[in-house]
Amino acid sequence: MRIFFDYFYRKKTAGQEDAPRKYMPDSDAYIQKVAALSHIAQTYGVGFSLSFLSPLEIGPAYTAKTGEQSSWLQYRKGLRDPVTGAFSVQLWRHTD
Repeated sequence: MRIFFDYFYRKKTAGQEDAPRKYMPDSDAYIQKVAALSHIAQTYGVGFSLSFLSPLEIGPAYTAKTGEQSSWLQYRKGLRDPVTGAFSVQLWRHTD
């Protein structure tokens, strides 16, 4: 069972074009519903996976709960010293 969460899919469903969103993928209510589906899939031995198609869907529940906005992180590959495990990479911090 695969669940794709994408706001734009609702445009494909007749009568849903202007319906308000009930759940955001980072909200407690959404997580509870996904957990219930996961338990049902597990009961029947069915695989279960989620796919977030847009990282912009993550964060509104955090902002609503805390009043703060989260920050974006970036990742970069770098060489690691095989003996000590030490590494160093240079990253820019975006402030906009």
